[in-house]
Amino acid sequence: MPSWLISNAPQIFEEISIPESVCKKLKATSLSSNPPHLLITGPAGVGKTISWKLYARQILGPGWKSTTHVLQCRDLVRQRG
Repeated sequence: MPSWLISNAPQIFEEISIPESVCKKLKATSLSSNPPHLLITGPAGVGKTISWKLYARQILGPGWKSTTHVLQCRDLVRQRG
């Protein structure tokens, strides 16, 4: 059984609790023919992870998870060397 966070995750940009201007910008850039690289920053719990997941799904399609490797900064902190 999937967790509540996974089963109730936003499916479209408008469902994320972010400012409308940011939502419009994410949606517009994800639909552009040459999408830019993004650096999404902010404190914990503001919607960074779901934003990039929706962005990746919009650009790469529903199979984006099988063709994408995600490296988050918190993953680098746990590594030595």
